[in-house]
Amino acid sequence: MELEIRDADELSRGWWTFLIRGAVGVLFGALTLLAPGVSAFVLVLGWGALAMMEGAMLLTSSFFEASGSMSRWLMGLHGLVGIAAGIATFVWTDLTIIALVYLMSAWLAATALFETIVAMRWRRAIPSAWVLAARGLLALALAAVLAFFPVESAIVLVLWVGAFALVSGVGLIALSFWLRPPRTSRHQHNAAHAHV
Repeated sequence: MELEIRDADELSRGWWTFLIRGAVGVLFGALTLLAPGVSAFVLVLGWGALAMMEGAMLLTSSFFEASGSMSRWLMGLHGLVGIAAGIATFVWTDLTIIALVYLMSAWLAATALFETIVAMRWRRAIPSAWVLAARGLLALALAAVLAFFPVESAIVLVLWVGAFALVSGVGLIALSFWLRPPRTSRHQHNAAHAHV
């Protein structure tokens, strides 16, 4: 029980990183869906920026995890994968759109793996961990579609990626508010540190 309470407290300290990830995801998704005329190449560059930002937020979130915990390493590794995938879209701009579709598919598959594992580890500490598991399943489904139907996916890439970013972003925002500690708890936490 003490371990679960400690885990929940550590997670609540990084609630704002989930809020930022969700807000940026919703913004990105809304822009892509409201501007269907944007080229797939421009969209992929936007996705690259999104992947790097999410990777940076995941790295930040990992520092709120217990030192040496598996969740910390998983979140940190997930963050590095996102940053690497984002950088790749800017460094190798001469890649064909199909190759970029495969890159996005690989990143989504990694997201599905990491977030599902983390959700399973968090399920006892926070009841809302199912949001991450649902996001992981959604990422896995989209990764499969992109991998098995790359040509068709390239044609409707804006809709696929925009819808995923929007839906998963809303989920992350909801998760951030579930993780956010009550105002009284924050005051007690600050008071406790002030007396140390």
